[in-house]
Amino acid sequence: MGLTILRVFVVDDSAVYRKIISDAILGVEGVRLSGFARDGREAIEKIAILKPDVVTLDVEMPEMNGIETLAVINERWPDIQVVMVSSMSDFSVRQTIEAVEGSAFSFIMKPEGGDSKRITSDLAAVFDAIRSKHSTVSNKHYVVPSRPEPVSAALTERSVGVPPRIGVIGISTGGPNALIRIIPMLPANLKIPICIVQHMPAGFTRALADSLNNHSKILVKEAENNELLQAGTVYIAPGGKQMRVSSSANAPFGKVEITDDAPENFCKPAVDYLLRSVSLAFPRKVITVIMTGMGQDGTRGLQLVKRHGGVAIGQNEASCTVYGMPGAAMKAGLIDVEVPLENIIPTLLTFL
Repeated sequence: MGLTILRVFVVDDSAVYRKIISDAILGVEGVRLSGFARDGREAIEKIAILKPDVVTLDVEMPEMNGIETLAVINERWPDIQVVMVSSMSDFSVRQTIEAVEGSAFSFIMKPEGGDSKRITSDLAAVFDAIRSKHSTVSNKHYVVPSRPEPVSAALTERSVGVPPRIGVIGISTGGPNALIRIIPMLPANLKIPICIVQHMPAGFTRALADSLNNHSKILVKEAENNELLQAGTVYIAPGGKQMRVSSSANAPFGKVEITDDAPENFCKPAVDYLLRSVSLAFPRKVITVIMTGMGQDGTRGLQLVKRHGGVAIGQNEASCTVYGMPGAAMKAGLIDVEVPLENIIPTLLTFL
C-alpha cells in the first residue's frame, strides 16, 4: 500500500522562502504542492477553494500574521494540519510556542542560507507524523475532562515502598500542547524535581519553559549546566544539547550536566541519554513518563530504569497526537500503567 498523498499549501510573505519551502516539499515523497499565498488574507481565500491537507504557515507576516491566520484556519477547517515556519527572532519563537501549545500540529525552522536539504528532512519527518494513523482531528482537539478518572487501587498500592527521588518526562510531537495541559496540574509542594526532554531545537526550549512557568504553580525553567536539582522545580533540557543527571554528595536530587554529545535516535536532546544517567544515579528512585511523539526515543533508556527498579507511566493511545514513543515502550513491556493525558499527573502523584 502506497503513501497517503498529502496536499500542502505554503504561506510566506517572502518570495525567497516560498520557493525554498515549495522546492523542499516537492522533494518529499508522497507530497504535492497545492498552492501558495503571500500573506494570511490571501491564504484564507485560497484555502477555502483548494482545501489542502496541510498548511505551512510563516509566523511573521504583515497585515495578518501567522497566529491570526492559524486561528481562522482552526475555526473554519479544523481538519487541516498546520505547521508553523519560524525564524529565530524572539517574537517568532514566542509566537511559535504559543501556536504549538494550541492548535498547530508542529513547527519547523526557516532554513539559514537556503539549506533546502535540512528543511526537506524536517518536513518529511513532520509529514510522516501527520500520516500516522493517530494524527487525527479527534486527537488534535483532544479535550481534557474536568474530572479525571480515579487511579486504580492496585496502582496506588504500588506507590507504597521506595519513593521516587526524581521524575523524567520524555515527549516529542504534540508535546507543547500536552505539557501546557498537565504541568500546571503539578502542586506547589511537589516533593521531587522533574526533568523534561522535549524534542526541540536550540532557542525554543527556553520560550517553552517560560510559557509553562507562567501557567504553573511551581518553577519551570530551562536547565543549566552544573545546577543542583531542587524539589518542586521542572527542568527542561536545552534544545540542541544533551542533558544528564549525576549524583552529588551535596545535592540530594542530583546535579544537571549539559553536554554537546552526539544525537541519539536523531535527537538532541534525547530521552534515552537522560534516562541512562538517572537510572544509575538513583536506582529504584526514578519515575518516568513517556508521552506523545514519533519514533522510539526513551525505550532503551527505560529498559535501564526498569532494570534498576524504577516505575514507568505511558500516555495512552487515544490522547496522543502520535503514539510512537509510548507505543514502543508499551510494546517492549516497559510501561507499568498506561493512562489518558488528564490522568498522568494524578497517577504520578500516587507514587510520591
